[in-house]
Amino acid sequence: MTAVLEATRIAMRTHQEEKLEALRNMVINSALPNSLDDVKNSIFLGMIDTLTPLHIIVLKYLNYPASSFRATGGDPRNVGNGSLLQQLLAEYPRLKGQEALCNIAVADLHRAGLVRPDSLGGIIGGSGRVTPNTSPLGKEFLSMISIKL
Repeated sequence: MTAVLEATRIAMRTHQEEKLEALRNMVINSALPNSLDDVKNSIFLGMIDTLTPLHIIVLKYLNYPASSFRATGGDPRNVGNGSLLQQLLAEYPRLKGQEALCNIAVADLHRAGLVRPDSLGGIIGGSGRVTPNTSPLGKEFLSMISIKL
């Protein structure tokens, strides 16, 4: 019940579809058996409240960077070295020109304990370009804001 009340309060202050979807999924998942305790639910709901859709996009991307290669039919082992930022921009062209904001989002996610890197810079290659960069807490958060089938 606490999750429903808190999610409703947050939902009344936003129009952003990504946040509304995350709130819906959080409420649904918090009602499932073996769900999180109330404290963690409240922390995650607070994160949804403060994160932007950009944060959620970047977090989902960092959890599964290999998706960008699979979506285009490419093989990450055949791609030269580059940065996670270059890879993110290739996956989401609408973020071009917003590189500084993407790095701010990663720094925020890092401070929240959701991702390992504190920036999208730095050259990586091969398997580093497909390895998840989310922390266990980040994976748990993503699980709670996604539909569980």
